[in-house]
Amino acid sequence: MKINLKHFTSSFLALFFGFFVPFGIFYLMGGVSFDFHFGGKTDIAALSSAPRQTETISLANSAVPITTKSAFGRVPISEFSIPAIGKVLESDLSQMKFRLYEDKQLLKEFDILSIGKKDSPWETPVGKYRVVSREEKHFSTLGNVWMPYSVQFFGNFFVHGWPYYPGGMPVAEGFSGGCIRLSTEDAKEVFDFAEHDTIFFVVDRYYSGSDTKLPGEESYFSRNEYEFPKIGAEAFLIADLDTGQIIKSKNQNEAYPIASVTKLMTALVSLETMNQYQKTIISESAVATYGQAGSLYEGQEILVKELIYPLLLESSNDAAVALAEQAGVKNFMSAMNERAKSIGLLSTYYEEPSGLSDKNVSTVEDLFRLAQYIYQSKRYVLNVTQKRSYDYWYSNNSFIGNKYFLGGKNGYTPEAKRTAVTLLALPLSEFKDRRVAVVLLGTDTRERDVTRIINWLKADVFYGEKPPEEEREEITSFVFVGDIMMDRGVENSVLLNNKGDFSFVFEKTAFLKDIDVAFGNLEGSISDKGEDLGSANSFRFEPDSLDALKSAGFDVLSVANNHAGDWGREAFEDSLERLKEKDITTVGGGLNIEEAVTVKILEKNGIKIGFLGFSDVGPDWLKAEENKSGVSVAGDNLGFLVQQASKEVDVLIVSIHFGEEYEEMSNDRQKYLAHLAVDNGAKIVIGHHPHVIQKVENYKGAVVAYSLGNFVFDQNFSESTMTGLALEIYLSGDNIASVEQKTIKINKSFQPSLVF
Repeated sequence: MKINLKHFTSSFLALFFGFFVPFGIFYLMGGVSFDFHFGGKTDIAALSSAPRQTETISLANSAVPITTKSAFGRVPISEFSIPAIGKVLESDLSQMKFRLYEDKQLLKEFDILSIGKKDSPWETPVGKYRVVSREEKHFSTLGNVWMPYSVQFFGNFFVHGWPYYPGGMPVAEGFSGGCIRLSTEDAKEVFDFAEHDTIFFVVDRYYSGSDTKLPGEESYFSRNEYEFPKIGAEAFLIADLDTGQIIKSKNQNEAYPIASVTKLMTALVSLETMNQYQKTIISESAVATYGQAGSLYEGQEILVKELIYPLLLESSNDAAVALAEQAGVKNFMSAMNERAKSIGLLSTYYEEPSGLSDKNVSTVEDLFRLAQYIYQSKRYVLNVTQKRSYDYWYSNNSFIGNKYFLGGKNGYTPEAKRTAVTLLALPLSEFKDRRVAVVLLGTDTRERDVTRIINWLKADVFYGEKPPEEEREEITSFVFVGDIMMDRGVENSVLLNNKGDFSFVFEKTAFLKDIDVAFGNLEGSISDKGEDLGSANSFRFEPDSLDALKSAGFDVLSVANNHAGDWGREAFEDSLERLKEKDITTVGGGLNIEEAVTVKILEKNGIKIGFLGFSDVGPDWLKAEENKSGVSVAGDNLGFLVQQASKEVDVLIVSIHFGEEYEEMSNDRQKYLAHLAVDNGAKIVIGHHPHVIQKVENYKGAVVAYSLGNFVFDQNFSESTMTGLALEIYLSGDNIASVEQKTIKINKSFQPSLVF
């Protein structure tokens, strides 16, 4: 679903700052107030306001360098355009100065004594506001203090004088709870000057650790040597979080449903408008909300501040509704939409707090502004999204653990498809990482899209005063999958569902074709020759299955496994010949021992990639010999063979069929052989045979996957045997740049597919 928006009229812009949020204020570390004036609870389903409409503006995918205006949330003070007529309050957090303007003239400037602590839940919010209310004395019931000459500008945030206890003793110095603290004398001048609806700017020129140079002094450059990858998203934007410079975009001003990316704003508003230390009781209606994430239950008592973890880690819809209900749904949704306006999200609308509604819409440009705002002015939200877990809640973001990941939020509904706001720190400049946001809307291939964008940025994009003169390394991509067996139940499924055409098996594996080299373990012979040797599980695949393997995208297959000889040497040799005719490289077997142990070399992007294969589980009778075909058996000479092969190539990949079937832990023998291979020059070791997933480890800078589980198999007696890994490895030159573990699920028709 796509919604085209029109430009807001001048009459709407005139109302841009004119909003009222009927909330009280809390104040921590200097007095806390929780005097809330929420209305009653409102059924989310009853909220049906339509999103505003504006005109579509789509930027072409022009090549970098591109320099664009800074995004809202971290813009110079001059960008706030002090109006020619009227009063303005300005709080400059970078210089700790509070200013009064009238008719564009600076009348007075005061020192700010305290603001909210950076990276805390109470960080003072940058934005464009209007004065909501004024009180000569505002009493904090939780902190039990008076705050003199208080001027409210949003939710829980005031500017005020020095707080004091009922007995008259002033509070100690320190951070505020997000409010802007002045001396009492200065606060009185502000109080007397301010009127209801007076424009109130909260600005911050610089953020600690961010790039302070203005866009244009340095820029993004592309060598244009590498084509921008195919991306499934209907709209995307890649931009620098510090400077706002756009690197690449598509349909950046067209609005789409955003799904659970909504919850970034839900979290922001809950922090800024609610008593975080108040208990809430999870309602029946919250638990009844679609989705099970969060494991909340009716009647559960929980602190408001705890709900941010299931909200952002597990994307709990229940938690989103519970937060809105605690505040009063109607008021909470009003606050979400007004908060969006305050940071410049003019094409964003929220109907409900979870993202389930397809009326929750935004643009990738607006979502970048929100990401930039959170990154620079409310990093506490971002820090939560970086956590693997908190208590019994676990992150469902597939980029957790990725060395480049700074945080973010994903979403999914059938209407929105898959959505993402992903923040990254990437090595795009000579001296330090650049902090970049990747925003995607309307994609079925979210993780693949982000991974491809990361690899393109690292390969082709540079940030600096001029492009680097040296050549940048080419990226080479690999995907390794588990055991492939196309006999027995798999063959029956093909006959039943596709009249014997084996392409049916690979209908859901298009990702194999998008990779430079696809590798798997062929668990049997492809032949119509030979004789069944009587094994309880003898596998031989129809010759027609060979075309399906080729068209699926496989480049290299290991034939070194315990099923290689199920139908004798005749079938084994016939299979080798058939695979050779289809230009599929085989490793771990040959017509003699020399062929079986010779490293097979592919050249990609100027580097030599070598493959060796071994079986540690037989069949011993099929061991290749000087004048006999067979497999390469893992023996005492494995280390020597790996060492010799490594001298001939830039990158050596070793496949070993080893371990115990159905065991989820690798054993000592597996570790010995894998480490032996790495010690002698292997950069990647790929294991098969257990039919279930075993761990992937980093050993001395090399990648060791002890078992990738099944890829095509009919072992539907357990979930673990119907699950595998697709291990994607990206090389920059001959160095491992990134490793992505992606789950494979095999359906009841024995078709594998990626799980996103």
